[in-house]
Amino acid sequence: PNLTLTGTSVMGVDPKTMQVTKHFDTWDAIDQQGFFLNTGSPQGVAEVLRQIFDITKQPDLETPDYLVLRRYAEYEVRRYEPFLVAETRTVADERLAAGGMTGLPSGGNPFGTLAGYLFGGNESKESMAMTTPVFTGGGKMQFVMPSSVRDASAAPRPNEGSGVEVRQEPGGVFAARRFAGIATDELAKREEEKLAECLSRDGLVRDAAAPASLAQYNDPLTNPVQRRNDVLIKLESFDVGRLDK
Repeated sequence: PNLTLTGTSVMGVDPKTMQVTKHFDTWDAIDQQGFFLNTGSPQGVAEVLRQIFDITKQPDLETPDYLVLRRYAEYEVRRYEPFLVAETRTVADERLAAGGMTGLPSGGNPFGTLAGYLFGGNESKESMAMTTPVFTGGGKMQFVMPSSVRDASAAPRPNEGSGVEVRQEPGGVFAARRFAGIATDELAKREEEKLAECLSRDGLVRDAAAPASLAQYNDPLTNPVQRRNDVLIKLESFDVGRLDK
């Protein structure tokens, strides 16, 4: 299994020999540090088991690159590199799920619009590889463009009147909270509120100019308990070297 753990390594050095005489690692995801046999704390074991038995699935598709800067028990902090997206409008700015992959109450289907563009519904009739995740938020739905498209000028031109635009997302540092299930508006909003509470508790400041977004990784036929969803909030800044949090 793949485990993601961040923390601090503390080393004791003999000033005479300059050799390491002690070494102790702490994990950001747990409060009581140390081996279970020494401390009696189940936190470290529970964190490992939670990751091992995470049954959410991520499709074997290209996805934006990111680096986990800090992993806490309830969320993680990631640094995303810039990436290209094809985007179209959804029904309302304040909705995260915005109809998800099943269309909108008004009858619109932003997922279908973007899928049509990606699979040849463009001026050059060029089909491209599917990617993951699908981002929604701020009144937009976005498909990640495959890395074979180097920049927006090299992307196939959308059909006139399709409502599709290709542009670069600048990347940045984001707090991300993962959850399973069908990402309804209500569930996504609830997870955003939980993440915002965690950020406030930990002294991290969200970028007020950037709306929260929802990343959905799976197709609608995936078992809901195995669906991977991430709610993301952009941060104003993050000091990766801070030791208190």
